[in-house]
Amino acid sequence: MTRPQEFCLIPEDVDDKNGGIIHVERPIVTVLLENKEKHRDRRNVDCLLDSGSHTNLFPAYLAEALRIDLKSVKGREIFGIGTSKVWGYRHKVTMKVGLVGLSTTFETEIDFSEQMNFALLGLNGFHDKFSQIIYLTESKRLMLIPKDLS
Repeated sequence: MTRPQEFCLIPEDVDDKNGGIIHVERPIVTVLLENKEKHRDRRNVDCLLDSGSHTNLFPAYLAEALRIDLKSVKGREIFGIGTSKVWGYRHKVTMKVGLVGLSTTFETEIDFSEQMNFALLGLNGFHDKFSQIIYLTESKRLMLIPKDLS
């Protein structure tokens, strides 16, 4: 059984470009990654929900933790903001979002990159698995509505 998944927006103070500090609320989603192909290894990962990212983009060390042979597939360039780019290796994993027994589970693809040090959940492979993603800014929460509940 799946149900809407709720997460708290995480407060953080960040430097602005003028030497000041601004307060932001980050949409952090904890997911459970599983590599079912070989070893059934699992890892919980805190990820930034990023509507500007086309794909899921995670640090390479997580592929290693899941015993995924990072370079067993052909690498590809992934472009970010402006002209920035990273080199990534796309692999299939199982992703679980939410509480055990009530989680939303799906197969997805993640680009793992040695140039990343945090995990991004993108449009293809995460956002598209949900019918609605709702930011409840006053209560500082994020709600993910699985497609089977819409």
